[in-house]
Amino acid sequence: SMGNKHRLLRLGALGNIEKQYFERQTLQMGACIGLAGDGVVQVAHNGKIIRVNPADDHTEVFDYSGVLPYGHEVRAMAQTANGYWWFATDFGLLEAVPEKGAFRFGIHKQNPADPDALRNENIACLLVDPADAALLWMGTKGGGLECLDTRTGKVRHFSTKNGLPNDVIY
Repeated sequence: SMGNKHRLLRLGALGNIEKQYFERQTLQMGACIGLAGDGVVQVAHNGKIIRVNPADDHTEVFDYSGVLPYGHEVRAMAQTANGYWWFATDFGLLEAVPEKGAFRFGIHKQNPADPDALRNENIACLLVDPADAALLWMGTKGGGLECLDTRTGKVRHFSTKNGLPNDVIY
């Protein structure tokens, strides 16, 4: 960060600023950053996914503001074996499906009538299972640990009832 402006910077080996991205756009505190398998940097910020390819500085912006309310927080991102991107938010699990050079966005939310749905929408962290990249583990703030099988869409739930010491997982 520079002053009160939060920006994405590429630093050189000696810590010097080589490139500043989003010169016309200030990032807010809480922007989430991740790295795609192809080396593309992704930033989730204010209803948008911003992708920057550091090899050629090509930038793309994808808007998901119609899916989540203004002021939501993106806390983590992960990519599963099917190429889908997942974003942990305080309003559910945001799903980004690659489609024809863009993304189709959807949201996974709580549904008390469905035992295979999320039990808690306040997701703090994500982890793709190292033994099975189709499984996405989610730590929640009060709902324990959840595991989404991206092949079936079903969620398994683990809480203090299953032996966890706490239902808050960071």
